[in-house]
Amino acid sequence: NTQQDVSIQLAIATCYMQSNGNGSAVLRLKNLFQVGYEIINL
Repeated sequence: NTQQDVSIQLAIATCYMQSNGNGSAVLRLKNLFQVGYEIINL
């Protein structure tokens, strides 16, 4: 598994911190940035 570019990681982290930090934020960010497939099991 390769990591995303640092700028993308920071964008995702910033969006996550601006959300409520609840479980629904993880799924929303996963779909928004198209990351975490086959990594995040919900």
